[in-house]
Amino acid sequence: MRRVALVILVALMPSACVSVSTFQVPEPVDPGRFVLGVGATTMVADGEVGFVPELYGRYGLASNWDVGLKFVGIPPAGLLQGDIKRLLVDGDFKLAADLGVSHAGGEVTVSSGDSESSSDWSFTALYPALIVGAGAFHGGVKGILIASGTSEDEFLTGSVFGVFAGSRFGSRVQLVPEVHLYFGDEPLFTAGLGIQLPLGGR
Repeated sequence: MRRVALVILVALMPSACVSVSTFQVPEPVDPGRFVLGVGATTMVADGEVGFVPELYGRYGLASNWDVGLKFVGIPPAGLLQGDIKRLLVDGDFKLAADLGVSHAGGEVTVSSGDSESSSDWSFTALYPALIVGAGAFHGGVKGILIASGTSEDEFLTGSVFGVFAGSRFGSRVQLVPEVHLYFGDEPLFTAGLGIQLPLGGR
């Protein structure tokens, strides 16, 4: 199996074994404050189309630091992804570094000719990213690094890297549209829209 084929496979699975969205800006949430959002992402790869809803939140830990938690998929199937972000450069131009991690499992059915075989898989993924922004616009580079094992003692790894861009509209309630393009033997394109609002704090 090609390395990128694994990433495309899990991205398009109904159980959403990886997260391909970002829904983040470089500025961290203010210390002691929460932001809650809902979103949805459409994915196109190798002639296949996928759609995944999301629920996400962020909390400001300290000056220049925040953490996030995201649920991707439709219960009971789906995954939880956590991440931590640090603002590196402030000013008119902003730069932040983010690292996320997720773990999920599911059954994969593979067709070969007239036969099908099923295996239980577990997926662990890391999501390193650099996020830049100026004004209402942001973008950056992001990777998805996957380690996957099966109930039949198979083990696969896969990775893709790509670029993303997005914007923000609104003051208290914000719309966050974004697009991603992950590169590999077969590119993976995503388009998503998040709606987020602050929930108060100190």
